[in-house]
Amino acid sequence: LEKFVRRHRVGVLVTAVIFVLLAAFAATVSVQAARVASERDRAASEATRAQAVQTFLEETLLAPDPLEGMGRNVTVVERLDAAVADLDDAFAGQPEIEATVRAAIGWAYFRLGRYGDAEPLIRSALDMQRAAFGGQHPDVAESLYRLGELLRVRAEFDSAATVTTQALDLRRRANGTSHPIVAATLGALARTLSARGDFDAAEEALTEAIAIERAAGQESVNLAELLDELGGIHWNRGDYGPAESVWRETLRMRRDLFGDEHPLVAESLNNLAVLLDNMGNAVEAEPLYREALALQRELLGNDHEEVAAMAANLAILLDGQGEYEEAEALYREALAIDLRQFGDAHPAVAGDRVNLASFLCTLEPSQEGVQLVAAGWRGLRNELEAGHWMVANARQWYAYCLSRVERFAEAEPEFLGALEDIEAALGPDNYRTLRLRERIADFYDAWGRPEAAAAYRP
Repeated sequence: LEKFVRRHRVGVLVTAVIFVLLAAFAATVSVQAARVASERDRAASEATRAQAVQTFLEETLLAPDPLEGMGRNVTVVERLDAAVADLDDAFAGQPEIEATVRAAIGWAYFRLGRYGDAEPLIRSALDMQRAAFGGQHPDVAESLYRLGELLRVRAEFDSAATVTTQALDLRRRANGTSHPIVAATLGALARTLSARGDFDAAEEALTEAIAIERAAGQESVNLAELLDELGGIHWNRGDYGPAESVWRETLRMRRDLFGDEHPLVAESLNNLAVLLDNMGNAVEAEPLYREALALQRELLGNDHEEVAAMAANLAILLDGQGEYEEAEALYREALAIDLRQFGDAHPAVAGDRVNLASFLCTLEPSQEGVQLVAAGWRGLRNELEAGHWMVANARQWYAYCLSRVERFAEAEPEFLGALEDIEAALGPDNYRTLRLRERIADFYDAWGRPEAAAAYRP
């Protein structure tokens, strides 16, 4: 063999190279074949899962025949409730499919404002997905994202931030740092941080998300949503100039994307109206409020939470203009809508009670106002985390209503406690803090204590 190799060195070398290349090629083909087979199996599994989900939805939610499913004359919620009742039996031994259906129905409940029904479904779907796919699967990230949104609207901000951050980390690892789904998740995290009052961290997340969207080179639904959130942060800080610039861009972008008749266009009209109203420009704000409210009534019906929010905002403007009869009707309509949608224990209901109470107590001394604001403050304490500025805001209106019925000694500690809380939450220079200091000064004047009032005036 040694002699043969010496005599045929070139031929042996070429043959050896060919064998190495053949071996490498065979290994590559083997790996690729395994990968193709894996992808084929995964695609087949996904197709099977999708078909099973579609069949279940058709049989439980979409069946038009009164002899099948639930028939025509039922509500969406009734169909969802019936579907949930069938879940345990429908997918026995198929946890991957059951997880997908649970996640879908849970999200549908969420979109309908049925948060108590949504949470157990989303959580159980998340547990099943982790068991079936492991902790890094896209379905796990999606369920974490949805759970974070649910916890945010239920005012559990710390928990919401935790699970949304987990979803963000998974999506960054799976998609890189510049994918639109990462930008959307950053936006969700920013909404939670902003609702918690952590405006600096929220702005940092939004800045990163907006940069990702703008790098794509075209306007998008998600970019408009991110800009809308950024405008809200500027507004909450009292930075009206930047807020107006961002919200006008958002309105223009949404009109370009959706046309004039869309709920998100109405939302932008409302936001801009709120800003102009706070800037003292009621003449421009009022028609924007009315356009937004009329549009939402047409698109969403008269019993939607967005209609309630916009009715309350218009009521605040009309209240300031002395249009008390229409203002009161809108305040009461907003409260009635949210009570029907959410029940008694929800931040929106508590906020509506505070709004109506502040109106009644400003108009005249009102025992109804005292009772309403006490219930609203109690509701916000129960629903929001300790230290939230909205709780402090309700507390100061409770103090104000007490002062209007000349219960000054009871009102004083509530005013001072509210000031301490709102300064801690928003800072001493925030416009809400400054307004409260003015209200405390007015309170001491009404109580006949001008020396105390002077300490709270600039």
